Amino acid sequence: MIQIIEAGVDDFDTIHALAWQVWPQTYGAILSAPQIDYMFSMMYSRDAYIEQLTIKNHHFLLVKQDDLFLGFASYQPGYETGITKIHKLYILPGL
Repeated sequence: MIQIIEAGVDDFDTIHALAWQVWPQTYGAILSAPQIDYMFSMMYSRDAYIEQLTIKNHHFLLVKQDDLFLGFASYQPGYETGITKIHKLYILPGL
């Protein structure tokens, strides 16, 4: 059974691990390794994650099947009046 779970501050390690599995394959053909490292640390550090949750009002969702996390998404309700913006949508490669 697939579950969609709202992620919180305590789910940083799971989001970070999933992002690290997805980013190199997603962006490796268009960004250099140093660029990926820079952008990844800028967007997926613990401080950046907490800021997205608490200040920027991003909501993170985890996708889980049995005991395996398959991916995540983030969205921001109220990005503009009446608009919700999807910021991130990643699924593990090979699924």
